[in-house]
Amino acid sequence: MERGKDRFLNAARPSDLVVMLERMRDEHLKMKQTIAELEAAVERADRMPDVLTVAHEMRCIKQPLIAYMNELERHATWEEKELQPLLDDYFFNKHAPKIKDSIWAMEKDHQLGTASLETFLQRLDEFGLRPHAAAVAEAVGCFMQGCGLLKNHFRLEEEVVMPLVEQMLNDSDADGHSKRK
Repeated sequence: MERGKDRFLNAARPSDLVVMLERMRDEHLKMKQTIAELEAAVERADRMPDVLTVAHEMRCIKQPLIAYMNELERHATWEEKELQPLLDDYFFNKHAPKIKDSIWAMEKDHQLGTASLETFLQRLDEFGLRPHAAAVAEAVGCFMQGCGLLKNHFRLEEEVVMPLVEQMLNDSDADGHSKRK
């Protein structure tokens, strides 16, 4: 058996993997729902005819967006500290280039998406009492770009990371069955 797989099977229990997989699914679902709700609110605001009303409506999502970004950061920290080491150990060099490239792309989407949302928040703070339509449009653009990047981040994680965890779970279950025989 491969070195990483041996270390993994000695360190992780299938029940831990089930909990991690369910946590990832639950948190992704909640974060995707929240960003979709915030995106819908900005889209509604952007369709309003008066730039002052648009700016006011966009300011209303500031606190929910900050809360969302804090939750996103907490989730990313959990993945980095608990999930990523298991993936690294288990898959060691088996699929390293393909996995590392996909994870790099996911992390770039996360970083760029977060940066776009932070820029949106900065633009909100710069509006002043009478924001210009161009400044409001720029803020909306930053927000929409951030949403798109984060949605892609979640999609990639669900297409790459979740199947890897499922494979680890299946392999640990199969290894458990073979040891019992």
